[in-house]
Amino acid sequence: MVQCVSTGLRVGCGALVLTVALGCEVRGLVGSNVGVSGTGGGGMETGSTGSAESEAESASPETSGSTSSGGDETSGIRFDLGQPDSPAACEAPVSEPCDAQGEDPYNALGINCGGGPTATGSFRGKASAITVHHGNLGTSSAYPPREGERFVVLSTGVATDLAKPPEELQAADPACLPISCPSTQHSAEVLAMLPEPIDVRKVSETGVDCTEDESLVGTGDCSNSLFDQFIAGSGAVDYAELRVDTVVPDGVDGLSYDFAFFSVEYPIWVDHASPYNDMYVAWLESEDWTGNISFDEFGHPISVTGVFLDYKDAPSAGCPAPCNAPELAGFSMEGHAGTKWLQTTAPVQAGEEISLLFAIFDLTDGAYDSMVALDHFEWTCSGAPPFTRPVG
Repeated sequence: MVQCVSTGLRVGCGALVLTVALGCEVRGLVGSNVGVSGTGGGGMETGSTGSAESEAESASPETSGSTSSGGDETSGIRFDLGQPDSPAACEAPVSEPCDAQGEDPYNALGINCGGGPTATGSFRGKASAITVHHGNLGTSSAYPPREGERFVVLSTGVATDLAKPPEELQAADPACLPISCPSTQHSAEVLAMLPEPIDVRKVSETGVDCTEDESLVGTGDCSNSLFDQFIAGSGAVDYAELRVDTVVPDGVDGLSYDFAFFSVEYPIWVDHASPYNDMYVAWLESEDWTGNISFDEFGHPISVTGVFLDYKDAPSAGCPAPCNAPELAGFSMEGHAGTKWLQTTAPVQAGEEISLLFAIFDLTDGAYDSMVALDHFEWTCSGAPPFTRPVG
């Protein structure tokens, strides 16, 4: 059982590690502010288990509009550019959902369901930092599963807290104050560097990325999106990562997946100059791209201080009162903020072995939880540079 401790400024709570082993563009647009839809490091260890929900302790501790909320921050950004056209003939395999009964995170993503993507994978982090959520999230219609009946949740705290309404969280732990709840710090250990293969270094100091110079692939983060925000903090805390290892089938040259990002850091810790930040990284290791593939149209990573949050449920400097977001009703993000469902696509090459890592972590400290929902991994035929757009 995790117990919260109030520090007076930021609220934290006081590792388990598990490995799930299964057999088997144009820079993107994130969020919206107009009415359209749109190395192994840090002392972590891995252990095997048959369930992502198990809580076996590790001996070693672990070391991130459309605004019905009225949260417009700028006024000129639109999301009607669309994605590049796919080839006329696409041989991307399609599978039927297979997550109706089980709690397998890969099945929830649409992997290993027969006919579609197949992969092996692993999870690293505290066991409670991952869960498979069944059905709609909250009481609005904003967050249904994107594929099948379930989706995966990764958290810098306790993943099952995402679906709980604030009154339930506070009844279970009165120290979990509304402005900072949920807030769970699993470990005081800080990662100065993220685990391999994630490398936050820019591939170029001149702004050139891997879409402009293919020789830069493998020399750091092809998107040049991670470094500035990562070094603004003092290291990663409560790191959690879900990894997908697979071979790209013939007839396709792209992949896509859907996600939504939420954070309790809003509305208090959203100052772009603040060292307190939570980040979500989707890191692709492929022949065409090594680096983050989910970022906004300005090259910002998905983070509290860098992303346009679609739904804001509390006033802030960028969202005058009353700043309400009914889309966040009925779950723990009431009074906080989140994005819509977003979709990222990225290029790959047929026949190559790739790895895709979904990682989330706190920067500087482990308080004020952030979470990401993940669903609908599939192969595509776009072949375009990484691109993120609203889909829900």
